[in-house]
Amino acid sequence: MAPTFFAKLRARCEKRELEKARQEGSEARRKHNEVVACAEWAAAALAVAEKTGDPVLIQKCCQIAVAANFELNEMNRNAITEIAGVMDFVKSQSTEK
Repeated sequence: MAPTFFAKLRARCEKRELEKARQEGSEARRKHNEVVACAEWAAAALAVAEKTGDPVLIQKCCQIAVAANFELNEMNRNAITEIAGVMDFVKSQSTEK
């Protein structure tokens, strides 16, 4: 039996929702990779500045490294909070059965 009009429509909607979720996931992954790369670059720049011994350069690189690490820690803290919320939801759903 051939799929009905409504079955095809439902399949297209599900496909669109899945593609939207994939796109949002890739954007979040891209942002995460960007923040991690920034933190790594800031740490490397600070290491090079320390080798030069220039106090002004060290201070500037240190400020950049602290800001990058703060952003990375904030992103990780938000991810942990989201995971904890999902775990609580799953636990509440499993106890209702």
